[in-house]
Amino acid sequence: MDSVSRDASAVPELSLKALFLGFLEIALSSFGGALAWSRRIIVERRQWLTDRQFAELLAICQVLPGGNIINMSIWMGAESRGYVGAFVTLLGFLGIPFLTTLALGALYDLGTQFQVVQSGLRGASSVIAGMSIATGLKLVWPYRREPWALALAVVTMVAIGVLRLPLVPVILCVGPIGMAAVKWVKR
Repeated sequence: MDSVSRDASAVPELSLKALFLGFLEIALSSFGGALAWSRRIIVERRQWLTDRQFAELLAICQVLPGGNIINMSIWMGAESRGYVGAFVTLLGFLGIPFLTTLALGALYDLGTQFQVVQSGLRGASSVIAGMSIATGLKLVWPYRREPWALALAVVTMVAIGVLRLPLVPVILCVGPIGMAAVKWVKR
């Protein structure tokens, strides 16, 4: 676990402006979920983290309470620039969406009665599903030569997605197995 947290926290020192604009870009690009865009912007465009660092940091952020990418923005900001960095990344990620949500909430009742709006929302949900699948495949890629990690991912996916078992008991069972496997494989 120690090497995981060290790798995931290897956030480069970035300017407050870069942190703000990076997470603002994620926020403005995302609709219905920021994971796909976060990976694209943090790993591919800005190259702040490697694929593996991103996956490890995401795993840590999923364990923490709250939204995964919100946790990631706070972690990256804090690692790069301390408390001010954490605040700046959070403001970049949540500021505009918060104001937009307030405005859209006021218009929601008016718009949902129109068929074109209903059709647009159905189409957006299909795009989001496709992006989620593509991001999942990209997150698995760094672990393609580690069959034990892929097996744990499949077991977890089947338990939660297919069998509809509750998340917490599944994680409490699979998590220790994964930690033991990491220790055993790294020997």
